[in-house]
Amino acid sequence: MDFLTQLQTIASANAHAPEPPDRFNPRPPGVIIEGSASDDVLKFMRSSPGMKTEAQIRWATKRSHSAVSWALMYLARQGLIESRLDPLRNSRYRKYRLKPQETDK
Repeated sequence: MDFLTQLQTIASANAHAPEPPDRFNPRPPGVIIEGSASDDVLKFMRSSPGMKTEAQIRWATKRSHSAVSWALMYLARQGLIESRLDPLRNSRYRKYRLKPQETDK
């Protein structure tokens, strides 16, 4: 048997192999996990309406700077919160609040 025949045999054997079933993903994308930083930030924002700075959110949730920063970016990408520049501070500082349709839930 030459090399080309071996490759063709392997390819034809793999073509008829059944596909493995989808594996369970305990952390599917786009789902907020209970007890995560995103969940804590969202709960705080729902319980305390209005514009909040990251420092206020960090103090209320007792989470680290990096955890709150990632949670805010994730929630903004999901369309659950919105951010605006803080006019009283440097342009790198922002204020956050729930999107208006989220407050009705």
